[in-house]
Amino acid sequence: MAVWNFVERRKFVRYEVKFPLRNLDLYAKVSKFCATNDISAKGIGCISSDEMAVGTRLQLSLDTPDSSEHVLINGTVVWSVQVGPNRYRAGIALEDGSNIKAVPLVLKAIQTRYY
Repeated sequence: MAVWNFVERRKFVRYEVKFPLRNLDLYAKVSKFCATNDISAKGIGCISSDEMAVGTRLQLSLDTPDSSEHVLINGTVVWSVQVGPNRYRAGIALEDGSNIKAVPLVLKAIQTRYY
């Protein structure tokens, strides 16, 4: 039986929430759409139909489900894996100064979902 030696390296709690997300590749100047899978104060996990190359700098545009808040942040793709045909997951580290207020966003998602 294999032994899994997993060490959690995250410093911030991740919240599993789904928000539409537009990302602009700052080098290629190409804009694409994807969705968040989870968010934290310093990172976003997203799902996309397009591969995102590790090291790509992005400007992200996130709208809350109730459209009350529009957040612009910058980040860098730190990992990316294909999880199915034309389906990719990627981790985006936010640049310094691009903190997401994750808890208020999560609460808005919950409020929109249940009320």
